[in-house]
Amino acid sequence: MSRGYFFTFALIGAILWFIAAMIIQLFPEMFSGGTTGMILFLVSIPGTWVTVYLLMKVTGLPRDHLFSATCVGVVTAMFLDGFAITWVPQLYGGTGDHLANGAAWLLFGVALFMTSAALIGRQKAS
Repeated sequence: MSRGYFFTFALIGAILWFIAAMIIQLFPEMFSGGTTGMILFLVSIPGTWVTVYLLMKVTGLPRDHLFSATCVGVVTAMFLDGFAITWVPQLYGGTGDHLANGAAWLLFGVALFMTSAALIGRQKAS
């Protein structure tokens, strides 16, 4: 993977993390458990798959580099998330149940991104 892709996917990871943090802050009721939270988790599955595929196409990243580039993005997001949850929880709307559930959703998203990248990267180019 080239240095350009490395920095591009680190930036994409930071941007997607920030968007997720803003979702947690602006819609804390979605992270209070229950049906709404379950729907969010379920919608994240196809949403993440589509996002990974589109990122590959838009950036021109070869399939065989998709997993490693996605690793760079999610590691960036995890670093930012760990820092922010620990020292700047106000970014997520403060502490409370929604913060723990939002963090769980972010971890779920990391797993979805990695799974999607692994599966899409293994597909034959069409």
